[in-house]
Amino acid sequence: MHWRPIIIYKENLLLHYGLFNDAIIQLINIIEIKPERKSIAFNDEVRMLSVLEEIDSYNVILRLKNKHTMTGLHGFTKTF
Repeated sequence: MHWRPIIIYKENLLLHYGLFNDAIIQLINIIEIKPERKSIAFNDEVRMLSVLEEIDSYNVILRLKNKHTMTGLHGFTKTF
């Protein structure tokens, strides 16, 4: 399977950002998918896959029913 930043595979949404961050979200846990270009405030519930944050622009916001975990470089995790 080729790794693209966003893949829908079976019943999951796979988010992949190079070596730095990965997340697997079941499609039934997604409330809303929204394209966005405006600046948003990041906190414990809002995460960005890119480690470059301010340099790398984002364009999709996912609202989820439950908390999920991103796995980063060396196995570090973040809950969002």
